[in-house]
Parts: sequence; structure tokens; C-alpha cells
Amino acid sequence: MTNFRMKYAPQTLDEAVFPSVNAKQIVTDVANLTSPDHIILYGPYGTGKTTAAKLMRKLESVVRQAKLTSCTRR
Repeated sequence: MTNFRMKYAPQTLDEAVFPSVNAKQIVTDVANLTSPDHIILYGPYGTGKTTAAKLMRKLESVVRQAKLTSCTRR
């Protein structure tokens, strides 16, 4: 039996809701691999800080893998 958070947490950045323009800019930077080395996420409990961090890390690894794959196919 899975817990509620694992079942209903967003699995992609499209499913996540980011309330500020700054968060959207960070996501764009991560997708372009121009993000800073460290990002501080802060806010009240339950606002999605950990979910956002996990999704950004997932996006970054997918983008890096795609770039590596495209480089090795040449």
C-alpha cells in the first residue's frame, strides 16, 4: 500500500504548480543546464519544496543524459 504523498505527488514539472516567476525561471535554467550550483528553497511546511527539488533533479538528469546520448551518436 502506497502512502498518500507518494501516490498524489507530481511526477513531472508540468504537473507541479509553481506560484512565482522565480521558480519558473529556475526550472527553465535547469532545463537549459544553466542553473546555479546551489539553490535554496524555503517556505512553510507542505508547500512543495522537496517535491520541486526532486523534480528539478530529475529534469536535470534527463537533460544531461539526452545531451550525452546526442554527443555519442555523432
